[in-house]
Amino acid sequence: MVIKGKVMASDDGLPLHFVSIQAKETDKKTLTTIDGNFEIQVELGQTLIFRFVGFVEREVQITEDKFYLIELKPYIIQDDFGQNRIHFDAGYDLKNRFVIGKLSYVSNQIGWFSIRASVVKNLTSHADFLDSKIEASNLIYSYPNISIGTTFRYQNISFQEYSFKNSTFSFQPKLKYFDGNIGFGVSNHDLNPKKTFGILLGARKEIQVGTYHYIPLEVSSTFWGKNVEFNASLKYRVLGYFELGLSYQHYRSFDSLIATVGSSIRLWKRAKNEY
Repeated sequence: MVIKGKVMASDDGLPLHFVSIQAKETDKKTLTTIDGNFEIQVELGQTLIFRFVGFVEREVQITEDKFYLIELKPYIIQDDFGQNRIHFDAGYDLKNRFVIGKLSYVSNQIGWFSIRASVVKNLTSHADFLDSKIEASNLIYSYPNISIGTTFRYQNISFQEYSFKNSTFSFQPKLKYFDGNIGFGVSNHDLNPKKTFGILLGARKEIQVGTYHYIPLEVSSTFWGKNVEFNASLKYRVLGYFELGLSYQHYRSFDSLIATVGSSIRLWKRAKNEY
C-alpha cells in the first residue's frame, strides 16, 4: 500500500522538508516535500526510519492504512538528556570556594508543555546558598507560531557579612531569533530591610556547535531600584552521558561563578528513540 503523511518539528510544529524516509525491511526511500508531506510504498508491519540533520532519528511501525503525522525532536540540550529523568550535578563556586549540589527533575510531556524543577544547595558549612526554580516550557501555546514558557525562581543566600532573598516570576516568549525573558520580582536584602520590587529582562539563545549539538546560553538582568542583578549560564553535553555547566551571578557585593558536572537517570524503562 502507499502510505501518506507529514513530518513536523516537535518544538514549533513547522514542516520539515527533505527529511530522509526509508523502509527498514527494504531499500525503498523517499524525501519529504517543501511542505513536509511524503508518500511511500510499504506493507503492514514494516517500519519507517525518519532521518533529518539536527533532529533525533525516529522509527515508526506502519500498523494501519492512515495519514501519519510524524514529529521529530531537535537536538537541544534538554531533549538530549530526555524527559522523565532526575538530574544530579556537583559543582564548585570558583569565587567563594564552596561546594554545591544540584538536583533536578524533568517531567514527561504534559499536553504541549513539560515541567523542570531544580534545587541548588551549598554543601559546605561556611555559607547558606539555596537557589530553586520551577520552569514550564510552552505553558501558553498557540499552534504553530506562538509559545510562552514560565519560570518561578527563589533564592536565599547568606554569606560572610551579607544576606538576601529574591523571588522572581517571568515569562519566556519564543521569538524568531531567541527566547525572551520578561518578569518581575521581590527582594529583601540585609542592607535594606524593606522589600524591593524589581523588573527582569533577559534572553535565551541556543548556539549551534557542530552538526548535532547546541549550547543554550541564558542571560538576564533584574533591576532592583538602583541596584542591578546580573545572571548568565551555559551548558554543554559531553561523551553522551555528562553535562557541563557554568553559571555567573552578580548582585551588590555578591559574586558567584559556579562550574558543575552532572548526569541523569531515567525513572523508568527507556523509550525507543527517546520518543
